[in-house]
Amino acid sequence: MADLGNVDSEQLIDAVREQQQRRGLSIPRPLTPPSQTWPDEYDRAMRKLSDPNQRQRYATYEAAVAIVEDAIGAALDAAGPAHA
Repeated sequence: MADLGNVDSEQLIDAVREQQQRRGLSIPRPLTPPSQTWPDEYDRAMRKLSDPNQRQRYATYEAAVAIVEDAIGAALDAAGPAHA
């Protein structure tokens, strides 16, 4: 959904910083899967969608991550890592 509208970069940066602080975590840059099996599981799940038009742009984990990076990667970079 990151590519479906306009992202307010400043608001996203603030929100990411706040959540990183609250949760004591940092968003990995570049984005990485939460587990080694995630990309394959994602790809399998996308193949099961009944509407090929829904899955076309996001058909693979790598394609989906590239879309997210294009849409919000710069804001995630600007948010930086969590600070203790």
